[in-house]
Amino acid sequence: MQWTLAPIVNALLNSNGWKKLLDPAVGQGTVGWPKQSVDQERYGIRYCYDGEILLDGIIYHKYHMKPTSLSSSRAFRAKL
Repeated sequence: MQWTLAPIVNALLNSNGWKKLLDPAVGQGTVGWPKQSVDQERYGIRYCYDGEILLDGIIYHKYHMKPTSLSSSRAFRAKL
């Protein structure tokens, strides 16, 4: 079965996760979503905040999508 980001996108849209990514209350280098380690293990990834970018007068928030742990990263790569 082909792995996609659909479950993660659905979880972001069905919860308040998308609001947390639009207006981050976390510092640079910390996890923006999901906060709880149980949720991070369930989805296998986390979004770490990496500051703001200014393009054409618009401020964008930059995130890095990272695997939750080494075992998750191996599973993540195996699913691609």
